[in-house]
Amino acid sequence: MQKTSDLAENAELNNNLEIIMEDLNTITKIQEDIQSILENDKHKLSKIQNIQQNIDSLEEQSLENIKDAKQYSINYQKIILAGIAGLIIFSPIGGMLPLVFL
Repeated sequence: MQKTSDLAENAELNNNLEIIMEDLNTITKIQEDIQSILENDKHKLSKIQNIQQNIDSLEEQSLENIKDAKQYSINYQKIILAGIAGLIIFSPIGGMLPLVFL
């Protein structure tokens, strides 16, 4: 009877050990999945950070371009008015204007 009892205990211990091993394997699999997700997220975060740095760099370049454009901008109003005045003065009609006012 003692042997039967010992065999039953051993069978139960083996069954418990199998359950524990399955649980450990499940935990290991979960840890691997979590590590994979973290690595993937780390890659995505790194990519987002690189994009943000590129955007910052483009903003700085754009600001410099705007400053340069302002520095080289021309006031076209004066050029257009001078062109119209020259057209009036040097055209045949412009040459007749002084005669009209005499």
